[in-house]
Amino acid sequence: MAKSSIPLLIVEENRLPFSAIERLHRREGWTGAELLYLYGAAGDGKSMLVKHFLSLEKKAHPKQQIEQVTAAEFSAEFTEAVAQEQIDQFHEKFHHLDLFICEDVGAIDTRKEPQKQLILVLDAVQQRGGRVLLTANRSPGALAGFPSRFVNRCHGGLSVGIKPLGNESRVKMITHLASCQQILIPQEQIQKLAMTVRGSVRDLLGTVNQLDAIARLQKRSIDAKLCAQYLKGDIEVPKPEIKMITRVVSQEFGVNVSEIRSAARDKKLVLARQCAMFLAREVAHKSLQEIARYFGGRNHSTVIHSCRRFEERLADDAALGKELKTILHRLGLPSDSVLITC
Repeated sequence: MAKSSIPLLIVEENRLPFSAIERLHRREGWTGAELLYLYGAAGDGKSMLVKHFLSLEKKAHPKQQIEQVTAAEFSAEFTEAVAQEQIDQFHEKFHHLDLFICEDVGAIDTRKEPQKQLILVLDAVQQRGGRVLLTANRSPGALAGFPSRFVNRCHGGLSVGIKPLGNESRVKMITHLASCQQILIPQEQIQKLAMTVRGSVRDLLGTVNQLDAIARLQKRSIDAKLCAQYLKGDIEVPKPEIKMITRVVSQEFGVNVSEIRSAARDKKLVLARQCAMFLAREVAHKSLQEIARYFGGRNHSTVIHSCRRFEERLADDAALGKELKTILHRLGLPSDSVLITC
């Protein structure tokens, strides 16, 4: 199915961050500011922890004011507010929240003003009794170019790192990822994969999905021979190019490729464009800059926004899920190549 749900798996390396997320949700045990700063390498599971936290919050407090942005989106919104002389509206949006979540804070605009605005938001939210959740790829003190005021705000709360997965946890994670997607991988091969693929959760997920795609396309089982060939690099799943993705998406949505790549804002075109950007990022693994250039030279933050909006709609729209399944099939990819984790 196009929409797959992979529950968060707690292993030794993410147990402390998970505990911190739960404490922030319950508002228990805070001696300082209710600010949690999660840091770890790309793909180590920060986003899954954030999604778990948001799920808890929306169920327990459906009426609270929540804003979730990436640092790049925050910078872009501030820049646009300045250009359109709408600073008051910007402050109104971000200074009156019950919960503020900013991901990948290390990617914020390096100019002083966006950083200053981020600090002002942290202060405003906390002064009204709200909570803050930040994520980054390194600890607060290791962020380059950030003022001491920001680092002090983070140290006033709680900073928790996610450790790289050890071999035992990689075995558990691969088993979990395969089981949730009903992909049959013998335990002996899982052990070998865990010893060889020493990357993040995202890397392990990619390995499981690629093995499944190869097995499906070649009509084989995931056995010792297939795993050995894969690990040696003798076989791989070809990634579709953006041009191919856009063509297939345009055919499925009944629009022209030129329209998807244009600045047109028709509702159907916007959805098709979001779908193509989402797939270019998720299955073709293109950079934000590449995607932005292909789709009319847009800003990379626009690509982030489009991908997020498409993922949000996909989570609630069964018909869109079926369309996506058809698109993946036409691209020669398994229908579970795209995953929405929770």
